[in-house]
Amino acid sequence: LPESEIAEAIEIETDESGSYHNLYINMTGELDISAAELTLDYDASSVNEIEWVGTAKSEELQTAKSDEDGKLKLAAAGTEALEDSGDFIHLRLHVDNDADLRDLYSLDHLRINEYDLTSEFDDKITSSPDEMADVPDEFKLGNNYPNPFNPVTTIPYQMPVSGEVTITIYNSVGQEVMTLENAEQDAGHHEIQWDASNVSSGMYLYRIEVRSEQADTFTDDGQMILVK
Repeated sequence: LPESEIAEAIEIETDESGSYHNLYINMTGELDISAAELTLDYDASSVNEIEWVGTAKSEELQTAKSDEDGKLKLAAAGTEALEDSGDFIHLRLHVDNDADLRDLYSLDHLRINEYDLTSEFDDKITSSPDEMADVPDEFKLGNNYPNPFNPVTTIPYQMPVSGEVTITIYNSVGQEVMTLENAEQDAGHHEIQWDASNVSSGMYLYRIEVRSEQADTFTDDGQMILVK
């Protein structure tokens, strides 16, 4: 079978939890697996340790690992082929809280059984997937638009890491008018609308606060004018 069809029997998953970044390589059940080789290049200045996490599938494998100078090499093989579905490789990267996840690691080599699948997965086994391409490098609160406005305006902002976002509206004398947003949000570009139909014309202040385990608390504010 061509590598492209063999690749359909493998699924990649990643997730983040605090200072951990998890990488899972899963079997879909369409291919019995007896051996695997994996090489990752990683940022040794941000990754403190790469931990092999045991799973029900991996317990049936004999494994060997070398880890030096930002390159992890892993080999796994079993006396009997693994069958059915499940994750057979789970790596947990222990990373610094301020690490840039977009440049954390990338695939150098992947072989499953006799099939070289490197080219099939080099854009999937990475901390820089397509959906992270537009993740900003810094926090920023943008200017609302339109401004002046009546009665709806949009407030843009960006976050390089996930965090708890609070956006609050104040009047010209500093009294709180409302909390516009108070929720956990992912890294990326965001915007939120404020409908000021129920307040009077005048100058208002909008303030953002982002609290994250991966960065210092970010706060900023802007001014907007409501004209009815």
